[in-house]
Amino acid sequence: MQVTHSTLSDLLHARRASASAQRGITHILGEEDEQFVSYAQLYERALSILFHLQDRGVKPGDPVVICTSSNVQFLDGFWACQLGGFMAVPVTPGQSQQHRQKFFNIYEQLDNPCVFTNRPSSGPLEAYAREHGLRRVLEDMAANIVVAEDLTAELAQGVIHQGEAQDIALVQFSSGSTGSPKGVLLSHENLLSNLAAMHEGLFISEQDSWLCWAPLYHDMGLIACHLEPLYSGIEQYFLPTERFARRPLSWLQTTSAKKATLITAPNFGFRHFLRAFAGKGGAEKMAAVDLSHVRIVFSAAEPISAELCRDFQKALAPYGLGQDIIHPTYGLAEGCVAVSFNKTLGPLATRIVDRRSLGLGRTISAVADRDEQIELVGTGHAVPDCEFRLVNESNEPVEDGVVGLVQIRGGNVTRGYYGVEERRGPNDWLDTGDLGLFADQLYIVGRAKETIILNGVTYHPHDLESLVSELDSIGPDRAVCVSVWDEETQGEVLAVFVVFRGAEEDFVGTIRAVRHALSEAALIDARYVLPVKTLPRTSSGKLQRFSLADAFQAGEFDQLWSRLNNLAEQEQAHITEAGSEVERAILEICRTHITTIDIGVTDDILDMGASSLSLVEICESVDEAYPGILDLPDFLEHTNVASLAAFVTSRLKEAS
Repeated sequence: MQVTHSTLSDLLHARRASASAQRGITHILGEEDEQFVSYAQLYERALSILFHLQDRGVKPGDPVVICTSSNVQFLDGFWACQLGGFMAVPVTPGQSQQHRQKFFNIYEQLDNPCVFTNRPSSGPLEAYAREHGLRRVLEDMAANIVVAEDLTAELAQGVIHQGEAQDIALVQFSSGSTGSPKGVLLSHENLLSNLAAMHEGLFISEQDSWLCWAPLYHDMGLIACHLEPLYSGIEQYFLPTERFARRPLSWLQTTSAKKATLITAPNFGFRHFLRAFAGKGGAEKMAAVDLSHVRIVFSAAEPISAELCRDFQKALAPYGLGQDIIHPTYGLAEGCVAVSFNKTLGPLATRIVDRRSLGLGRTISAVADRDEQIELVGTGHAVPDCEFRLVNESNEPVEDGVVGLVQIRGGNVTRGYYGVEERRGPNDWLDTGDLGLFADQLYIVGRAKETIILNGVTYHPHDLESLVSELDSIGPDRAVCVSVWDEETQGEVLAVFVVFRGAEEDFVGTIRAVRHALSEAALIDARYVLPVKTLPRTSSGKLQRFSLADAFQAGEFDQLWSRLNNLAEQEQAHITEAGSEVERAILEICRTHITTIDIGVTDDILDMGASSLSLVEICESVDEAYPGILDLPDFLEHTNVASLAAFVTSRLKEAS
């Protein structure tokens, strides 16, 4: 493997001067609307943004927070950072209070940061700051903010900084609302090592093209789906994440139209697409789709479900999708994006084992009982310039077939975290926090640390627990949040355990309250909310979250959850059913997308614990039933069936 550039700035300069200069990024903005930016144009656009950042006093090595809802503006800002020698700090603009709090937590960690943003993103941030007593931070930020829409169309260009390979190019922050997010430091050397490894390992050629809907503030979207195609000099296409959420079929419709050869999705992406495909009119809308040109479908960002992969391939076989092209990958921000994958395509490598044998230091075993089985998916071998090992609690390597902690080192591995004194040398191993086993290849078992990964996004349990603890009926230190494997959805879901010693029928109100709190503040769906007498702790008082997760997976809460569901249904029995045809149609749509609890016509949908994805799916389904009537902002103003139906009915009358 040969790395031919010292910095990302060198890479973009070389791409601008190469034969592929007129290739670039196509941003899919709407049904018939798109914007193409060639690599040569990207260079010029970034130089213009660089002028404005330098005019604000930003200097090499300074952090620049990139928080914009526009993919076009995001890339302009990111590359301005690379040309100027600034540290790019991507942060999601988001829609929830948790996202906005995360922005300010990150901002306050950084040393004299500049913020590159746009109007749709800056307005809600300013409003949040005023509402939550962050006026001092807001005043400080006002002197250091660059709003894309306010920039003049001057022809002036910034001054390019000649950086070094060891300089920090990107700070990738973890999730975290009430706590302190950790900023992974990624140097130019780290990133270029990983880009070269992916280019070589995936046999990328100039005939390839990459299509992505992942957000650019995520390492998958930015590094794998943008930097890698640019490194390889191939065409890339970006579908806005919100468009995929609202129109999941558009992902593969656009893949077909652009004849993309490389696409990617985690479990929830497959699940979201398949749900829409199986819905009313799904197959008809895919009638003209041809996927025979797709060479690789990457699956990453969360534990991979073999069943979902097989369902996806089977459903799309009639459209030409190859049956052995899903490419399971293991990676994390500390390793840039890719740690392991298979260099050759073929059937999924899986192992069916006893889920009870997956503890640290245990040897995996087979089991006949399907209820105790779990199917693990192989993620191949280490990418070039990276290696991994599996160790026990004493930091000693374990044998093949034994569950161990995954550690990594190599050219792609971070040297540390922002604001933390560097303690890891180039040959030191980094603990990923993941459990895995090696049996011909790497299989990821789960998390050793107590982070929670839902729909590809990482959350810290204490952040979610703090949101629950704000409820008067619960209070501090009386709830635990863990992720558990759900057979129905074939993915990780959130389970919340709450200390409660009353009658079961009195707990139904707590379920609603917890779901509403997490949905409103963090846009998360708490699939299971369960009462426990006490929270398990060590002798020193430390919470033992995994003992509850293990008990749940062992089925110890199955009967209790069934009884709680029955009680919730009885409580809903008094709710008046829908009367008008529109009410009946919308009620059926809501009950299709929110299955965790029954819904009546007067129930606030947000109180049902609906995730942001479920809300978008409901809005999209209503839009399909009544085209052109409902937008997402309208939906968020009418959050029960009766109100929503009245709004739709009035709009229908206006249109008639």
